[in-house]
Amino acid sequence: MFREFADGAYDEQALPAYTNPNRLMRFVFWERVRLISSLLNGQPKVDLALDFGAGLGLMVPILADRARQVVAVEIEPAKLEEGLEKLGISRGRLRIERTLAGAGAGLLGRVALILAMDVLEHVEDLDGTLRDLRRTMTPDGRLLISGPTENVLYRLGRRLAGYSGHYHRRGIRDIERALRRDFQVVKRRVIFPLAPLFVILDARPR
Repeated sequence: MFREFADGAYDEQALPAYTNPNRLMRFVFWERVRLISSLLNGQPKVDLALDFGAGLGLMVPILADRARQVVAVEIEPAKLEEGLEKLGISRGRLRIERTLAGAGAGLLGRVALILAMDVLEHVEDLDGTLRDLRRTMTPDGRLLISGPTENVLYRLGRRLAGYSGHYHRRGIRDIERALRRDFQVVKRRVIFPLAPLFVILDARPR
C-alpha cells in the first residue's frame, strides 16, 4: 500500500526559501537545485519522471527537460497549482497527484527518474515510502534525494533563515541508512563539505 505524508511538510520548499533575504540562505537552497541539475546533465531523456513532494513545482522544469512526462506528487495540490502559476511553469506534459496511491498502479515499474527533494525527512513511514518508490521504478531507474544533515550548523542556519520550530523526523544519515536496504548509492554530494548542511544522494535500485 502506498503511504501518504503529512500536511505542511514542505514549508522549506516554499518560494520564500529561495528568495530569503539572507544571501547565504538563498545560495544554500539554490545550490541544491544546481547540484541536482548537474547530476542530470547529459543523461538520456526518459519516458517518465516523478517529483515526489513537488512543493511549488520548482523542479518541474528540470524534470520536464529530461522526461517526456512528469508526475508531480504533492499532498497540497492547491499550493503546487499556485506555485506553477507564480513561477510561470507550463503544465504541458505534467500530471499532478496528491499521493502515489492516487497516481495508480500504472506507475509501477515505469518510472525511470524520481526526485525526492527535502521530503523524506518528513514522512512517517520511511521504509514503507522507499519500498513504494522502489516499486514504481524501472530496473535501471535513478532516485535523487536531498536531505538535511541536522547538525548544529544546519540548525543554526534554520534560525538565520527565519524558520522556527523543528518538525523533521530524521536527518539524511537516517535516510541513507534506510535507503541502502533496497538501493545502491552511486554518488553522494555534500553542500559545503567543511560545514555540511545538506547531502544529495544518487541511488539505483538493487
